Amino acid sequence: MIGKLAAVALFATLSAGCATKGYVNEQVAQAKSAADSAQATANAAASKADAAGATANEALAAAKAAQQCCVDTNEKIDRMFKKSMLK
Repeated sequence: MIGKLAAVALFATLSAGCATKGYVNEQVAQAKSAADSAQATANAAASKADAAGATANEALAAAKAAQQCCVDTNEKIDRMFKKSMLK
């Protein structure tokens, strides 16, 4: 009798501690959903970073063009000044 009672108690204890397949599947689905959401957020951030980088490159190109214009203008002014000094 005590052996049967111990077996039933052992079975009840082990059964209560085990996760059901449905519970595990639910937890896996939640984890996958969270991972998918995180991946989508990362992809959006990468896209925005790429766009910001492209805008920065455009600004750099415009700044270099403006700098070259200043250099060209200074050279022109220097030539005009030297030419006026020769007269």
